[in-house]
Amino acid sequence: MPSTSSSSIPIAIVGIAAQLPSGHAAPTNFDHKEFFDFLLDKGEAYERIPMERFNIDSYKGTDLGHVCTEYGAFLKHTDQLDHVELGITSKDAKSMSVSTRKLIELSFLALLDSGIDYRGQNVGCFASGIVFDVLSLSEPDEFEARGSFGGPPAMIANRISYHLDLLGPSVPVDTACSSSLTATHLAVQSIRSGDCDSAVVGGIQLNHRFVDWVQYSQGGILAPDGKCKPFDASADGFSRGEAGVAVVLKRLDKAMEDGDHIYATILGTGINSSGSAAPVNAPVATAQRDAMQRAWKQSGRDPKEVDFVEVHATGTAAGDPTEANWVGEVFHRDDELLLGSVKGNIGHTEIAAFLASLAKAINIFRTGVIPPNVNLTTLNPRIKWDEYRLRVPVEQTPLPCRSKTGRSLIALSSSGIGGSNGHVVLEAPPAKPLSNGEQPDILDLSRPLLLMAAALSPLDIR
Repeated sequence: MPSTSSSSIPIAIVGIAAQLPSGHAAPTNFDHKEFFDFLLDKGEAYERIPMERFNIDSYKGTDLGHVCTEYGAFLKHTDQLDHVELGITSKDAKSMSVSTRKLIELSFLALLDSGIDYRGQNVGCFASGIVFDVLSLSEPDEFEARGSFGGPPAMIANRISYHLDLLGPSVPVDTACSSSLTATHLAVQSIRSGDCDSAVVGGIQLNHRFVDWVQYSQGGILAPDGKCKPFDASADGFSRGEAGVAVVLKRLDKAMEDGDHIYATILGTGINSSGSAAPVNAPVATAQRDAMQRAWKQSGRDPKEVDFVEVHATGTAAGDPTEANWVGEVFHRDDELLLGSVKGNIGHTEIAAFLASLAKAINIFRTGVIPPNVNLTTLNPRIKWDEYRLRVPVEQTPLPCRSKTGRSLIALSSSGIGGSNGHVVLEAPPAKPLSNGEQPDILDLSRPLLLMAAALSPLDIR
């Protein structure tokens, strides 16, 4: 294999666990494959705000302290956790935020999916999530002295490292809506530098905190009808969505050597800040473009090779045109450029937004199909569709392949409300090579088979 500088070592995604909103389509949350089938069917997960969050009947309206919409996309059964199997005492579980508990579970399942030996190993943890929702779900007398350590931001990563016995860097990450992309970038850099051998990256968004709903509503950034409408002329704000996703990363060469299942390969990542070029909550095209160029330079590939771009596009009047136009400028070429945004299906999952998009991208590679975008009726006239040859698929579309390697490329972008931007370049997984004389796996039903199963507890196995 040709030598590669440490700053551009390809990183494999070898494990994933996800809980994604299903709306009225299912009584439970979707895993990443079920979620992708939902996307292929043009599914939308929007539903009325459940009582478990707050009583919207008492607060619906445009007055101060009220919420302008009654809809969003929500995870189910967020309070369920097999804390005993994960080595968490009942009191500790009550002292943690719901997000922390759920992300411990997802990280465990992602590591299980990866098949790597993680306990007591140099595995990093890079995690993003809200850690202060516990006060709304637990009574004060349920806390003991050490319970105060369940809430500080550092603990969402530190708890995962502690309960799963991960010995690598343990880093909480908060860059608002680009948090999980920033966490992925930091994990990639940590593996490349040798700070850890592998890493789990997790992001979770649960919308229990009523104050956030009020602030977003008063700020005029929530869509009154409760739907994200990316790229549409009628885009009037985003819908709040919930999601939890964890992935496991390791060096591609090591993953191939170990025979790991590889979902996708990260070739390049880039992050930056918009600085003072505009108000702190306004998108800055030059900064977003710079983050993209950093990622592509690191990847060593030509941006014109990209086959699909999953953009941030939340369905806001200012954000969508700004992003789509600079994407068109960076990738400008003679043939069409395909864009998409999963936010039309599940709303803006904020902290977990990048990882929700990553779950979509992984399954595009798996199936070779780009799912249709939804809630797109009239193209936003502020986007330069013809000049940049931009197209948003509204039906299932085959994933092209322009790369000389024969493996498709997908780019993903994410931006935080405070000006933190990020971009990631993904490549489809390499074909698993066969050793001399080895034949492709074929199930031989004439011989005894060993079937293995994993779960959070013996009861779940049954």
